[in-house]
Amino acid sequence: MSELKRTQLYDVHVAAGATMVDFGGWEMPIQYPSGIIAEHLYTRQVCSLFDVSHMGRLLVEGPQRKEFLQHVLTSNVSALDLNMAQYCILPDEDGGAVDDAYLYRFEEERLLLVVNAANTEKDLMHLRSVVKDYDCTITDITSRWASIAVQGPKSTGFRKTGSTAPTPGRQILLDSTMAANPKLTKAMRAASKRAAERDLQMSKARYEMRWYDQFNLSLDPERARRMHFEMIKEGADHCSMCGPDFCAMKITKSIL
Repeated sequence: MSELKRTQLYDVHVAAGATMVDFGGWEMPIQYPSGIIAEHLYTRQVCSLFDVSHMGRLLVEGPQRKEFLQHVLTSNVSALDLNMAQYCILPDEDGGAVDDAYLYRFEEERLLLVVNAANTEKDLMHLRSVVKDYDCTITDITSRWASIAVQGPKSTGFRKTGSTAPTPGRQILLDSTMAANPKLTKAMRAASKRAAERDLQMSKARYEMRWYDQFNLSLDPERARRMHFEMIKEGADHCSMCGPDFCAMKITKSIL
């Protein structure tokens, strides 16, 4: 059996008392001491942090990057504007699904494809079998960045101060003006921001069975650990793999 991979926030989970399990080849938190139900309720009522650093992040660059992605994805890549994102499917030759993914256009010259953690190697193999016919490249940058999903109705209250250290009395990270912009509540919008001389990529989305928005933050591992600490200090809480959707699934089942 191959050794399990660990995200850049692994030590944070262990220090918080999380129960770690095998999730698609990654050692991920399945539960914190407070319990799954408590995690879920806190997420739905306040704000929780969910480690999504295990998700595969594939950078596509080169003159024919759009043509390549237009060929291998179901979405209309040519219609993807700067600072926008698309949900898409990677189909196989028979019309089946290899995986589902999100495509982000943070920058003009490159696109970022985020795929499911357990499928990253399979997706790479599939994409590389096609990319050889195009003038572009695919680079797996999963290990270079950490990624935190900030979820819950209070998540928009976290503003980014630009500070790399805890700032007493100030909320951090998510700019509250994002929530006030009605356009952002109707479409998935990605915004690439630079803070403290380091890259921070921030995207916003809303998912089924959740009435609140989710912000995904991607940044270098060292800064991610500091930001995670700062958000916990400001009132956010840890959330395991099961926390966000556990009760929603139970409620949906009872309604059906």
